[in-house]
Amino acid sequence: MTQKILITGCAGSIASNFIRRVYFDKLPYQLVGIDNLSSKHSTKNVFLNKSFKMHIGNILDKEFFGKILELEQPDIILHLAHDQWRDSDEVNFIYSIYDQLSINASIKKIIYISGNNYANDNSKETDLVTPQDYHSVGQ
Repeated sequence: MTQKILITGCAGSIASNFIRRVYFDKLPYQLVGIDNLSSKHSTKNVFLNKSFKMHIGNILDKEFFGKILELEQPDIILHLAHDQWRDSDEVNFIYSIYDQLSINASIKKIIYISGNNYANDNSKETDLVTPQDYHSVGQ
C-alpha cells in the first residue's frame, strides 16, 4: 500500500528537491504539500505536476492545518516548514501536531527537519558553529 506523506514547507529548497526526487525516481509514495509561499524564492521552487497536490496556507493556523489533515489523512508528516519563526511559533506548531494525533489516527510518523540558524551565512562546512537559538543546539 502506498503511504501518503504530507510535506510542510513544500515550496522550500529542501522540500521541493525531495519532492522532485521522489517523483523522478518513481518512489512508492503519494505526496501532498502545504506552504504559505512567504519566502521570496518559494514560487520559483514549487513543483508543478498533475500528481502532486499542494495546499496554500499557514500551518500555524490550527483550523486550516486540522482541515488539511482531516482531508488528506497522511501516514507521515515531513515537517520542513520554517520561515523565520519565533520559538513560540515552533512550539505551538508541535503542540498542534500532537493535538491532531489524538484526533487523526492515520498519522504513523512525524519527521521533523529544521535548518534553522545553526550557523551564520558565511560559515564553511568545517567551521565550528554557535547555535543561534534553543532548537538549533540539537543540530
